[in-house]
Amino acid sequence: MIAFAKLSGLKVLILVTGLKSMVGTIRRCEKYGVEAGAFYGEQQDTTKQITVAVDDSLYNACKKGGRAFQKFAKHECQVLIMDECHHLPAATWSISAAYFEALYRFGFSGSPFASQEDLEYSDMQLIGLTGEVIAQVPAWYLIEQGLLARPIVTMIECRYPKLFSGNTNWRYCYPQGIVQN
Repeated sequence: MIAFAKLSGLKVLILVTGLKSMVGTIRRCEKYGVEAGAFYGEQQDTTKQITVAVDDSLYNACKKGGRAFQKFAKHECQVLIMDECHHLPAATWSISAAYFEALYRFGFSGSPFASQEDLEYSDMQLIGLTGEVIAQVPAWYLIEQGLLARPIVTMIECRYPKLFSGNTNWRYCYPQGIVQN
């Protein structure tokens, strides 16, 4: 996505899931010689070729509007790139994506659709905001290229689970049976 931005020369917004992802993306941009502005909280630098925005901050800006932000969203931003686009069915993502009038829209995800067989409503929403799938890259190929770590799965027998089997309350079961077990 950074290569596309650099080669196209177009004004790009990259939507990410959190501050850590934003910082990492900005660092990768700088590594490849592309200046990137940060968009989170009150810091809204849209002056660079690439702006990297945290999802919640972008959503709040879309709700507030403001002339400078509207100008960026409606007229200046030509490319919208959504990292982890499987989040698009969430209101914060879908409202933000729909607010932008970018001509080019790309979504990246390791698991974009809820189902591999039949498309669900959330899948159709994702396609509506990004367009049809234009490329799929299988995990084995990324592993062979050294771009994805080979998974290591170890099964560990749990002899004494801390979960009381009679309690079916999710708020109890998840921390007791998954997080702290």
